[in-house]
Amino acid sequence: MNYGSNSQSFTSALVHFERALLMELIYRFCRISQPEIGKLVGGLDYAAVSQARGRLNKRLAQDAQVRKRFHQIHSSLIQLSRSKI
Repeated sequence: MNYGSNSQSFTSALVHFERALLMELIYRFCRISQPEIGKLVGGLDYAAVSQARGRLNKRLAQDAQVRKRFHQIHSSLIQLSRSKI
């Protein structure tokens, strides 16, 4: 992605990406509905959650670096979920 010199655009895009990543991980690990996820992350509706997850999954399919980072986070969460407290 090219954001030029506008750091506010970069920050906004990063926040949207991170929120989409969070929503995808919640969906995969918690098995709750997209409307419930929307409520958890700031009052988004079903369509907004669905669109964000769709864009993230498209980016995961196209960007190896993003895919690698996602899988690192995913693997870490799986390991944490198997740990005894």
